[in-house]
Amino acid sequence: MAMKYLPKRTCSDSEFLDLVSRALRDVVVPELPLLSCQIKGVHTPMSPYYEYRPISQVPVVLVRECRDITEFLRREHDIPPNEEALWRVSLVPEADSFWVSFAYHHAIGDGSSGLIFHEHLLCALQGMEDGTVPSTEYRPLPPPIEECGLNLKASWYDLCKEILGVLPLPSIIRDYINGPKYYGGNETTYEQRRNTRTGLKVLRLHARHVERLRTLAKVHNVNIHALLHGSAIHCIDTDEHIKTSTPISLRPLLPDEHKKNMGNYICCHVSMTPIASDVVSTAKMFHAELHQPSLRDQAMRQLGLLEYIDSSPPTDGSPGGMEKVLLQRLNTTNNHCLGATLEVSNLGNWKAPLFGAWRVEDVHFAGSNSSIGELFNLGVVTLAGGDMKVACTYRQGYIDEPEVSGFMERLRATLESL
Repeated sequence: MAMKYLPKRTCSDSEFLDLVSRALRDVVVPELPLLSCQIKGVHTPMSPYYEYRPISQVPVVLVRECRDITEFLRREHDIPPNEEALWRVSLVPEADSFWVSFAYHHAIGDGSSGLIFHEHLLCALQGMEDGTVPSTEYRPLPPPIEECGLNLKASWYDLCKEILGVLPLPSIIRDYINGPKYYGGNETTYEQRRNTRTGLKVLRLHARHVERLRTLAKVHNVNIHALLHGSAIHCIDTDEHIKTSTPISLRPLLPDEHKKNMGNYICCHVSMTPIASDVVSTAKMFHAELHQPSLRDQAMRQLGLLEYIDSSPPTDGSPGGMEKVLLQRLNTTNNHCLGATLEVSNLGNWKAPLFGAWRVEDVHFAGSNSSIGELFNLGVVTLAGGDMKVACTYRQGYIDEPEVSGFMERLRATLESL
């Protein structure tokens, strides 16, 4: 994720580079130990990323020659990190502000990690500015999935497929063995994960529409997250290829004990909310479901997620929990529909006064290069000026761009009409 920082006082390029470098080295990296982790065993499935090492030099660079900031940020977030550096920061001067790009490997973060990183960096910069650190809720980066105690070993079936895959078989038999090229959250090596690419579509809601959403949420006693969820589901429902049975991941809304067990990328909650006659009614049912543990448990039990959270995979080595659900769902769909997971991540309402001398004027989203994460993800950030940016990242090669473009246009129209 990249954010556009606007300091209240004039700051030269070299001075800003020095400030960010010291803030990262002295404050941010010590607060976020995952930034010190190292890849080990890069050619084995589910490479462990939990080996930590001290960082003597933070990976931050100043880019002075940049004609197209959007294209630069797209390329920057598209370059997979290597084994030695799982993250990097690029600073791009622009008039009296600076773009700060934080690109990271999925092993040390998920969709919310970009915002968490920028919160820590802004607090560190503010502390260097006035000698104090503003009080805020420091959030850790989500742990890598390898630390979650989940049994992710390959089954005998998967091993046989690997062996048969190297034999000189006729193409028709090879295609049958490999099956359709669906995303199923299967184990992959680091080399396979680093080549995954995501597409990006962004819409920007004016502050007046955001304020109307807030007012509507208060009137009907729901939150904006519920309104976004209801709007997204209604927009999906209008597309014959995008099925309403798509699971909805709501990782940020789960109790803390479930969060720490699940780690990254796994759908922790699946909505059972049906489609109502209008968006507000759907949002009300969805909001009620979130606050009724019995309904949440029912949904999770229905898809085997409770067993997955309890780290109790099937003893026969077959896929369990969410992986099994994804495989079953994707085996019955085609490559023209989403048919996988849709995550609506409300990454937080930006509180500019918290950081005093620093202001965030804009944000640039980018998708993870993980093959474990969602096929279709919505990220939401409210900027200091009141506008809201909604970004949709999607897995290229699995979802058609026209479908995503159509969905985003319907979503814009729906949100602006509420």
